[in-house]
Amino acid sequence: MKIKIHGIKEPIKIHLSNFNFTFPENFSGCVRIFANNDLDLLTSDKIEIIKNISGLKEIVVVSNSFDDIKELDKLLADLNCEKKCELLNDYKYIDRSNIDFSDLNYKYATIPFDYIMYGVKSNKVDISTTIGEKNDQRALDTAFRYDFIELRNMISKIVDEIFYDLDMNSLDDIDKSILVSNWIQKNMQYIDGEKSNVNGTIYYCDNYPKVERDDVFNLAYNHYGVCSSFAQLTSLILNHPSVGCKANLVLANKLGAAHAYCCQQIDGKYYVVDNTWCITRNPNKYDESLKATEFFDGYLLVGKDKIFENENTIKNHTPNDTYFEDIEEYSITRNLIQNSVEKLQLMGVEFSYDIEPVFKQYTLSNDNIKTR
Repeated sequence: MKIKIHGIKEPIKIHLSNFNFTFPENFSGCVRIFANNDLDLLTSDKIEIIKNISGLKEIVVVSNSFDDIKELDKLLADLNCEKKCELLNDYKYIDRSNIDFSDLNYKYATIPFDYIMYGVKSNKVDISTTIGEKNDQRALDTAFRYDFIELRNMISKIVDEIFYDLDMNSLDDIDKSILVSNWIQKNMQYIDGEKSNVNGTIYYCDNYPKVERDDVFNLAYNHYGVCSSFAQLTSLILNHPSVGCKANLVLANKLGAAHAYCCQQIDGKYYVVDNTWCITRNPNKYDESLKATEFFDGYLLVGKDKIFENENTIKNHTPNDTYFEDIEEYSITRNLIQNSVEKLQLMGVEFSYDIEPVFKQYTLSNDNIKTR
């Protein structure tokens, strides 16, 4: 299934191991260079080819190695265009304090969100997986508001609660994703201030407290938050060393949308994990509050077939980064999900909840409201 969204401009993609590339019909002026410990292949003549690409405005360096990012900063220094970089997740549980972009020339740099658990420096970094111009610095503010040790301790306590008395060796990545989603759906409420707009309905909350910012700490401690908090928490739990899954925080901002979710690898393939929508679109939730009463897998480990089912999911689940082209065409079958649920039920895991919402919400339908 090949689906093209009209009006979206595309970059030229260059892999150093295979320098043959084509110009997309809607060339955006951006060249994305993918490096994988093969910088010796970027010779001066190839740099000259890149430099002479007609309409070149921007270069984005993509690698899972910070050493590659630093070296390419030198190799591309003479190119007369804007330069950005994207550090991909290597899924290793190692110290990240060497990651510091302050002496490099990239205008914009991104790193995997879970790296903040391992001491990464904050200077000149946006915590996301999205390359692009935006004024919203909430992800950056959130990431470095708290000490990384405090963050790891908080996530470790949550992991202990989710997997308490379960044999980790008997759990595969699907089981783990379901357990994390089930815990989030059981404990968390979606609330975006006094008015939460969800799928054409306003959810009002008259007694919503004024908070300094919605972040992953507020969600974990107070059990309510917005999509960015849900996605951050999901990423941090799945990537925790005791869990050992591979997940990336993703921000969607094409076609005017603004939504956050995760992509998780299962058997080397990327699937969308949207625990926000598993709550807000859950058919089994409180009548007028965005809080689940039963587990819902509608947006858990899904592929492009689910993403492109209607305009709303296209707007909210089309990432502006590497992972878009990597998302699997078809969702993991619901039979596999159901088999995992039944397996976990035999282990004593419950999938129905009686935890009341933190705040009472009430609804007002309005078809003219922009959906989220």
